[in-house]
Amino acid sequence: MGWYFFVKIDGCGAMRFSRFPREGKDVLRVAIPSVASMAIETLLGFVDTFWVSRLGNDAVAAISASTYLIWVIFSLIDMVAVGLVSLSAYYTGRRDRRGFSSSFYTGFYSVLSLSFLISAFLLLNLHSYVSLFKLNLRASLWLADYLFIQLVFLPLAGLYYLVSSAFEGAGRTKEVFYSSILVLLSNSLLDPVLIFGLGLELKGAAISSIAARALGLIFLRGRMSLERERFSFTLLGKMLKVGTASSVYWLSTTGVFLFLNALASRIEPLSVAAMGVGVRYETIPYIIAMGISVGASSVVGRCKGAENFKSARKAAEFSLFLALFISLFLGLIFYGFASPLAGFFLKGRARDIAVLYLRISALSQIFFSLTVVFEGIFVGLGKTFPPLAYAIIIVFLRIPLSLLFSSLLWIFVVFPITNLAIAAIFLLYLLRFFPTLENTGKI
Repeated sequence: MGWYFFVKIDGCGAMRFSRFPREGKDVLRVAIPSVASMAIETLLGFVDTFWVSRLGNDAVAAISASTYLIWVIFSLIDMVAVGLVSLSAYYTGRRDRRGFSSSFYTGFYSVLSLSFLISAFLLLNLHSYVSLFKLNLRASLWLADYLFIQLVFLPLAGLYYLVSSAFEGAGRTKEVFYSSILVLLSNSLLDPVLIFGLGLELKGAAISSIAARALGLIFLRGRMSLERERFSFTLLGKMLKVGTASSVYWLSTTGVFLFLNALASRIEPLSVAAMGVGVRYETIPYIIAMGISVGASSVVGRCKGAENFKSARKAAEFSLFLALFISLFLGLIFYGFASPLAGFFLKGRARDIAVLYLRISALSQIFFSLTVVFEGIFVGLGKTFPPLAYAIIIVFLRIPLSLLFSSLLWIFVVFPITNLAIAAIFLLYLLRFFPTLENTGKI
């Protein structure tokens, strides 16, 4: 691996400063707007919570309880969306407009159908989900109101997510960034009007969110030039081949984390609040790693489409070194400032647990950031299976590992151990993929 950010080793073994490689610049052009878009998406959640909180704690509990189901829904939509990222990058690299258009329409109709199926199933079982949280009657009714609107209009939100994925694969993340700003501004204006002005309460918050994303969808679709192509079962198979492993991986990660959170709460009830604060801070390296991952998948995929495998390798190397550098920096902040970071939200014993979690997270997030970027590289290569299959096995191993010792420290330590193992597996596969690509053009 020849590039080390600004530093390169010359033929005499001397270290000298150098400019970014062209592939690195391409990754940054895609990654920076992507990071900004995801930051705005996170801010969107804070805006909703801010206005809803004016209705009281029950309203906050209701909108918070909806979050887990929405995570699961979009992880399922990832089966198609992640595959579209890979194909749109590939066909953009080949300058194949028909292939890109066919991939888009295949993804479009697939997500539309999938969204209707998910929506119908969850609407019929909405009561079962609401009853999981043991909320009081008022909060339960608000949760049902909010989710009912979100589920009825789920196809709109799903299509917005899909179209954004197509732009990301093509390396056009600036348009996604602009649409994110439009969505944020629209939602911020509509929330107080619908929640309080029209007295719709949490129904208003849900309508505001859907309406804002509908505007974002219209904006993005208007900036996309496509040829009229038909649905292709062959392309759908390719999308599912790439996207299913990614979808299952993130569903597994979320589910196992919730299990470990519950296990920790049995040892120390205050750990729920402590881990919750830790996760808030972990959002920062996660968003950055995801942005780099989007850049890696787009550039690697386009290079693969152009059959420029040397540039694909350089883009992958640059992305990994960039993620390593940033995660090391953030890890030092997590470790060195764990006490004031935890103390900003918590006090007493809960604060002490959060400090422990953040200091262990300082190491865990380094490996986790690398796994996120590795996944983006595999999406660009169109080869998420079998590496993600092995990663899923390791994710589930967190459950028996966490049961070996009944201590919070051990549960927290399980994360860096398993993230290191996943990163190592991904590295081994990557070292295998690129020589094969460069020699044969096939994986």
